[in-house]
Amino acid sequence: MKKYITIIFIFLSLFPLSAENKSITITNSELSPFYFVVDPEELADINPAGPVPIYGLISKFFGSTDRSIVFSRIDPGETQTIRNLYPGDHLIVGFFKKENALRYPAGVFGITVRYGTSGVNYILHEKPVLLTVSSNRGILKNYFISRENEFPVAASAEAMAAASFTAGSKPSYFTLNYRGTDRVHAISDSGFWGKGGTNLHFFRILAVKRGIIPLRLESYTGFLDNVSYFLYFYTVRNTKETNRYTIEIKPLFKGSPKGFIVLWRKGIKNPDIIGFTRTNGLNMYGEIDIKKIPAGLFDFPSKTLSFDLTSCYFDEEEGTYEEFFLASIRLTN
Repeated sequence: MKKYITIIFIFLSLFPLSAENKSITITNSELSPFYFVVDPEELADINPAGPVPIYGLISKFFGSTDRSIVFSRIDPGETQTIRNLYPGDHLIVGFFKKENALRYPAGVFGITVRYGTSGVNYILHEKPVLLTVSSNRGILKNYFISRENEFPVAASAEAMAAASFTAGSKPSYFTLNYRGTDRVHAISDSGFWGKGGTNLHFFRILAVKRGIIPLRLESYTGFLDNVSYFLYFYTVRNTKETNRYTIEIKPLFKGSPKGFIVLWRKGIKNPDIIGFTRTNGLNMYGEIDIKKIPAGLFDFPSKTLSFDLTSCYFDEEEGTYEEFFLASIRLTN
């Protein structure tokens, strides 16, 4: 037996201006981020005038294998504006992402935009929960959650390298560099582990697309100017080989949300800029121009190419670096 529910539509009065000025604001009052899409084509046949088999329709929507659907995100306590809404009925469908949960509470509500003299702010509430959706099936399977509009990565073949880290994971040791001298210390002696982006949630190098290598990072603690990430490349793993190429990723530069990516080459003092980054909250998005990658970096079988990923915090007052080993990763594509 199908479950039916009447969607409650919020009637909004908007100034009779041009279409691009018609907007509403939504505030997330919950402790979890809300991911949503406005007017999904798959639910275009819903008739708001009568009862709707919403449970089945929403379950079918989230259970589909369509990888082209892009969600937007509203963080806890954040107010976000949805623009370009034409007069008429609109449907907002989404879910609250619960940390480490197998299923997410889903939410759906309707909005009717009308001409008038005032606007309305809608406040999101998680309860009552209409239904829950799987966190790693259907639309959300292998869907990496980020701060801005999301990017689906459907299969490992679309990523050249990937690593994920739990919130409580940490290295046993770190390297302290002072005046060019390295010393290894227990992680308990670190003053900066877990700060400014040193502890990552995930790291991705996506497959080349239109001459660009996309990078995706998410940190548990955001990013500070003091933090860089290093990729030490090796052609073959053995005790004698030193890395010829190192990529440094700098998420922020002088307080700007934009940073850069540089390539260091053994024996050459100054690095080359090979790409740029931008940050938003806990996430960093980077792009490397493949034309600026030396041919020597990829001129051997991919099965032998790997790199060590580290995060590094620069203490300006002391003039020291704390570097943390995160993972050894092999490029798969």
